[in-house]
Amino acid sequence: MDCRSVPGGHTAPKGRRLRLRILKIMKRSFVKLVFFILLLGFAYVILYPFLFKITAAFMSYDDLFDPMVNLVPENWVLDNFRTVMETENFWAGAVNMMLYALVVGVLSTLSAAVVGYGLARYRFPLRRLVMALVVLTMLVPTQTIKLSLFSTFRYFDLFGLFEGITGQALQLTNTIWPFVILSATCLGFRAGIYVILMRQYYIGIPRELMEAAHVDGAGPFYTFSHIVLPMAKSMLVVVFALSFSWQWTDVFYTGTLSGSKPMLQNIILTMASVSLGGNSDYYYYFVLANTAALVAIIPLLLIYVLLQRRIIQGIERSGLVG
Repeated sequence: MDCRSVPGGHTAPKGRRLRLRILKIMKRSFVKLVFFILLLGFAYVILYPFLFKITAAFMSYDDLFDPMVNLVPENWVLDNFRTVMETENFWAGAVNMMLYALVVGVLSTLSAAVVGYGLARYRFPLRRLVMALVVLTMLVPTQTIKLSLFSTFRYFDLFGLFEGITGQALQLTNTIWPFVILSATCLGFRAGIYVILMRQYYIGIPRELMEAAHVDGAGPFYTFSHIVLPMAKSMLVVVFALSFSWQWTDVFYTGTLSGSKPMLQNIILTMASVSLGGNSDYYYYFVLANTAALVAIIPLLLIYVLLQRRIIQGIERSGLVG
């Protein structure tokens, strides 16, 4: 009979070894099944609000208050989208938000590209202090600068020049100019992250390329614009996608500097705040707030789908992976 030695000096028949192997496989399968059930439960808890946000946008009034309807509507309707798009100032708010996001995205990308290159390739006094200040901009809570930020652009002046010429400071709130100034000077929304991403990418570019360009007679601006920037296309796409997305969903800067201007973020927040306030028309405000938020997510999904390859390449080459 075919036997093999087992611990303890005994021998196990072939049938016993087979039973032990089956028990071992069953034990592993049971452990995997338990982990799968736990992960499935956690995934459901995390994804349920998002799934409900999607399905609630297609629910009718009866489905929303029907206890037998949970996530899958019995009657799929598009009336909620139609009502949202017919809301007062909806299209004006969407156009304003698109304009602001594009302007902030482009200017933030350009300013971060220049500042990041300077921090990565040049040695100058207080360079470490400047880098520390860049990091500090990500650590300071935005709520602490809300009042000073509003006062700066409500009574905007440049060394007293405007007040000396016109007799009063400029009022830039409820205009696009605060966002232009903040983005162009690399002081805007999450600007420190953009600078660090660009700096890390530039550090990974071999210095021999810049030195070869210098030997061929290329100046610093020509080297930056014709050699370095074309190589950093992937990271530029990453920075633009991040700045566009964060401005698109921003409520702090938009609410502080453009509070009285039609903006899609403010419209969605108004709907949500009314629904949380216990308004009698709960269906109107709750469902429409979710529907409007779902509509606002669509441009971000399109950006990710169209730029997915570039975004992944830029993050992989940034040196921040892991």
